[in-house]
Parts: sequence; structure tokens; C-alpha cells
Amino acid sequence: MGFIPDATFISGCTMHPDGKTLLVCESQTGRILAIDLTQSDHWSAWLTHAHLEPDHPHWPGANGIKIADGWAWITVSGGTRWTGRR
Repeated sequence: MGFIPDATFISGCTMHPDGKTLLVCESQTGRILAIDLTQSDHWSAWLTHAHLEPDHPHWPGANGIKIADGWAWITVSGGTRWTGRR
């Protein structure tokens, strides 16, 4: 994995079904990052949404991600929010 300059709080990850991409929660900025494991320093924001951001200054935002039945299920601290993406 390479350097991600503005990723300050990485928490939770899972492999994408393509087998080449690691999906990572960036808990501070409300993003799910897609890190290409076949190329050094190659990543992008896979999902960005306000519901993934922290809703309390002392809690992380998105902090867990799993793939099930073709959907990415993401948990967020501080509430009962979750989201899915195919």
C-alpha cells in the first residue's frame, strides 16, 4: 500500500470482489477509499457521503466495512447509521 496524504484515521477494511482492490474506511473525512493493490500509490475515493462523517467530535465516522451479497455494508460510530453500495 502506498502513502495517502490526507488519510488521518483509517479504520476498517475489506477486499473488493475484484480481488485487486482494498476498500478502507477513512473515519475522519467520511470516505471509503479504494486502494489498488496491483499498483503502488494508486488509490481513489470509492464512496464519499456526509452520512459517513463523524457526527460527534470524539467519535470516528465510518469504521467498518464488509462485502455481502454484492453490497458493501458500512458501519458508522455514534449512531445507528449504516449504508450499502453495490
